[in-house]
Amino acid sequence: MRHAVPIPSLRVHPRARSPRFLVMLLVGIAALVCAAQYALRHYRVGYSQESEQSIGSAWTLVRLKTGPVPVGAYGVFVVDGRVSRFSAGTRFVKKIVGGPGDLVEVKATGTWVNGQLVAGPLDILPVLHQQATAFERTLILGRGEYFAVGTRPHSYDSRYWGPVRAGQFIGQATLL
Repeated sequence: MRHAVPIPSLRVHPRARSPRFLVMLLVGIAALVCAAQYALRHYRVGYSQESEQSIGSAWTLVRLKTGPVPVGAYGVFVVDGRVSRFSAGTRFVKKIVGGPGDLVEVKATGTWVNGQLVAGPLDILPVLHQQATAFERTLILGRGEYFAVGTRPHSYDSRYWGPVRAGQFIGQATLL
């Protein structure tokens, strides 16, 4: 024979039944839904082993936006046909170190923007089966041109394939 176990009644606080409480609850839920929609429309969390090797972080928070990214920030852009070894449309995350009007000098021993060292030697030449002379150059970035580099050794970046155009940017990244 089983004994009946009393089930405690669920008591609802009197204020929970009030119209004001219900309105506040609905407003709170609506605010959360709006915030979630905004975040999903404007941000993405990304993971890339290439980014780990190139910029030191495999995880990034990307704020989706078109147009250029400020110098000093991490830009997310799609590569074009100039970038061998990757399909056009592949997304890259690189640090933007130069913008329109900046003087860029790429040499075998390092890369300088306006006299400041921004990247080390051209260290992936053996992988590309090229000599340094294929990439050494001095240029002034034109309107809508940006110079992007990885922040770690062995990065495949603007030193090898030239400036990123403003129209290639799809967002700005924050390293996680």
